Amino acid sequence: MEDACSKWIVGYSTDAPMTSQLAVDALRNAVTLRAPDATAIVPSDRGSQF
Repeated sequence: MEDACSKWIVGYSTDAPMTSQLAVDALRNAVTLRAPDATAIVPSDRGSQF
């Protein structure tokens, strides 16, 4: 997960198989580390890899 304003990596997750759970874990990691306020916007790339 990248913070769009600061361009910092704020959350990540790794595992051998690439599953949707990786994205969920990365988001949870980012929320735990950064504790965003209620106005945080979480965009989605709808599962595409880049």
